[in-house]
Amino acid sequence: MLLTLLFACSPAVETDAPPPEGFLVVDGAHGSLAQCLAGFPESEAEKLAAEWSASPCAGSRTSAWGADGPGEAACAEPSSAVAAWRGDALVAFATPPGADGQVFGRVTARPGGGLHVEVRAPMPAKGSFLRLLVPDASPRESAILSDTHAAMHVRMRTAEGIDIAPMIPPDSQGAKLFGLNSALLGSAVLDGTWELAVYPPAEGGTMPRPVLGLGVRTLTVDAALDTFMEQVRSQWSIHRKPISAGAWKGECVSGLRLMPDFEPCYLREGDKLAIGWNQSAVELAAAVSGRESAPNGVALDLERLAESDAVLAASAPRSTLVAPIRYPLGRLELALRDNGGEQLVLEGDSTRGCAP
Repeated sequence: MLLTLLFACSPAVETDAPPPEGFLVVDGAHGSLAQCLAGFPESEAEKLAAEWSASPCAGSRTSAWGADGPGEAACAEPSSAVAAWRGDALVAFATPPGADGQVFGRVTARPGGGLHVEVRAPMPAKGSFLRLLVPDASPRESAILSDTHAAMHVRMRTAEGIDIAPMIPPDSQGAKLFGLNSALLGSAVLDGTWELAVYPPAEGGTMPRPVLGLGVRTLTVDAALDTFMEQVRSQWSIHRKPISAGAWKGECVSGLRLMPDFEPCYLREGDKLAIGWNQSAVELAAAVSGRESAPNGVALDLERLAESDAVLAASAPRSTLVAPIRYPLGRLELALRDNGGEQLVLEGDSTRGCAP
């Protein structure tokens, strides 16, 4: 009776495993896949697109997936077991079976013109940094960082919380130079929510602007922030400058001179903390968002990537310029979920397909 109750309360595991072999199968008759690859000039993707166009396949392109990745694809149909699992997917793949299982996925065409993506991977091992990707069943409802200008926005609330500080050896460079073992990165301050947004470079800038968003406990965060800033200041000849953006308050530091445009800042409002590349980055993160990506997932706005490329090209030497990338897919939103404690499932849709 007890066992019956335990099994009844356990989360159900969706079973959709591929055959126990490594493979990559691509729909050779679907010309828009080559268009996706051709959009990346002077790259291996463009070369592959040219090869596909020169020798079209009426059926599938199939290759075995070994320890070093997929081999050269040939115009051939996969095994009947792989074909049955693939269904009508434009792309289907699986890595060779390992001790923990396989990574596998499929990409299918949506009736509206976009693509549907699904990838499954074995659950990360206990104690691994990848456990930060195991989602909590009750994610934070509202985002910490603004999604309005972001080229990429990851939103996560981890099932096991965040306690990075104990994982950083006190004699490591990360601890000595950047205070990564400080209380600010421990579970007493962090509530388990983290986000990562990447904003395009500022006009005339040379670097994209990443911002880390953290959910914090208001009773402990102020002291931890001040200790962290002093710990960093003691290792570097830096200056602290107070900043604000509406209700958000924080500081910037100058004088690190480690990378272009790098003068890290933080802003905090209530239980939301944004730590970014520079002042303009955290100000973008603190702006009112005109849209929100889904919690426990990632949103890629490929049109924003094109904007980033244009800004970087404007300040680059002419001798280094290449033809601009024609990014496919539009906006791609993928949700991450726990499949019964056995797998991580990343699944979602794009607003456009491969055709320009």
